[in-house]
Amino acid sequence: MRRRAAFILDAGFEDDDFLIQFDGIKKVESRSGAGSFQYEPVLFHEGRQVHEPQRLMLEVLGALLAPVQGKAPDRGVICRGPDCSATTVQALIRIQRDETAPKLLLNKHCQVGEFRARCHTSAVAEENLTLLRGVGAKEVRAYERKGRFTLTQLAHTFRPRRKGRRSDQPSRRRASCAAGTGAPR
Repeated sequence: MRRRAAFILDAGFEDDDFLIQFDGIKKVESRSGAGSFQYEPVLFHEGRQVHEPQRLMLEVLGALLAPVQGKAPDRGVICRGPDCSATTVQALIRIQRDETAPKLLLNKHCQVGEFRARCHTSAVAEENLTLLRGVGAKEVRAYERKGRFTLTQLAHTFRPRRKGRRSDQPSRRRASCAAGTGAPR
């Protein structure tokens, strides 16, 4: 970074606490603690589409670059697919601004995690929908769009199945066969 290279592949950042490898960092013109330029993270992804895990990884890489250069990058680049199409992802500082904890979503790995008791206790306290087996993030978002945020709200939408009009009366064919008066075949 001191040499002000335009692009650095396989860059590493080492601290007393951790070591992180960047796929790459790219120099852009902007004011920062390093001077009239700053670096933004570059992430290589083999998939053709950019999804939330890649965006989150880019945010984390941006947050790790912030103390090194004195300013968090505003964006990052994801090179995706076999042809390495570049996609610019804006608003990387969201992770630093957000002071609230992420939304709790239980999954099948929670049963073996070290925080399972704490997560389960907080999920029960807030009546989290992911306490139901088979309900994942996608289903939770669908319920939230309908205004159902807790298990109690979801339970109030339950209606038992209606009986059909003829469910209490046996059919004529069954009645006649049971009585032994059915027509021979």
